[in-house]
Amino acid sequence: MKHTLYILFCTLALLASCSEPEPFAGNPGRDPVPVNVTLNVSRRSVSSETGDNRIEDLNLWFFNRTLADTARHYYYTATNHIAFSLPAGQYEYYAIANAGEDLGQRTQTDLDKNAVMYENGEPFVAPPMTAHATFTVVGRTQLPIMLTRATALVELDLTVDPSVAEDISIYDVQLIGAPASVTCFRDNTPEEFDLTVDYRRDVFFPTEFSGSFYLFENLAGENPQITDARQKSKENAPRGASCLRIGALCNGVKADYFVFPGANSTTDFNIRRNQRYRINAVIKGNSSIDARMSSTEFVVSSFGMTYPVEREATGWVAVYCSNDGDNYVDLTYRI
Repeated sequence: MKHTLYILFCTLALLASCSEPEPFAGNPGRDPVPVNVTLNVSRRSVSSETGDNRIEDLNLWFFNRTLADTARHYYYTATNHIAFSLPAGQYEYYAIANAGEDLGQRTQTDLDKNAVMYENGEPFVAPPMTAHATFTVVGRTQLPIMLTRATALVELDLTVDPSVAEDISIYDVQLIGAPASVTCFRDNTPEEFDLTVDYRRDVFFPTEFSGSFYLFENLAGENPQITDARQKSKENAPRGASCLRIGALCNGVKADYFVFPGANSTTDFNIRRNQRYRINAVIKGNSSIDARMSSTEFVVSSFGMTYPVEREATGWVAVYCSNDGDNYVDLTYRI
């Protein structure tokens, strides 16, 4: 799936954005104090993917807890040296990396409630990241900022068991129900995002697949009633849960297998930002008893070999589906 990002704020900025650091001039009774920033990316989710730690640009906002006129915004496209000055005091900062643009000055309420990143189908140049914390400026200050990816990484290694390889062939893998947006500074639950997206289908060798998917955080929740991994299915998933759909042919019958990432193989359906989910899956057969698998079978009535021009040719098609209440079928004909 390809992505780009844009940021939606539901309120208008009242202060001008400043793209370069300036000496603070709003509090003449205090001398500005030098602040130097060092950036790090959280290592909770480690990937060999190129660019996973890349920082292309950075928006920073600072709010003094007692002096309202000290609110500042900085935007950087080069992050190897970040320095500016602030009056002494206690501050709260917000950071968004890899937004791709200068987001301008915002209020603290605006950032807390209305900062939302969206994807619209183009590639990530680098995964979007955020940070939010407090710090104190007394003298010359070193400020370390730990950025957290707003995306999770799902890795799938899939094979068909050799014992059934002659009967089952895989034809595609697709991530479905991924959030179309993520809240920058709040947990991203299905109540927070209105839309989901289905990623493009990946095609590969019929007996194996290895690939990775980036998606925004999706805290869909848990189902404590599940006691067996085979019950972790679409029917038992919380509303808004994301999953991997594996398309296969089992003895000529179309079959879909569904895999839900989470903290465990049973009750948890949460996909948390900055986490890496590694799934090793083996298809061992076609069993409608397993609720994670659905199948679709067509039965078509026979037609005569020839018909007079004025005579109607009629017949019927029966479609049988199991374990997939959302399945649909497109039919076309050709004469």
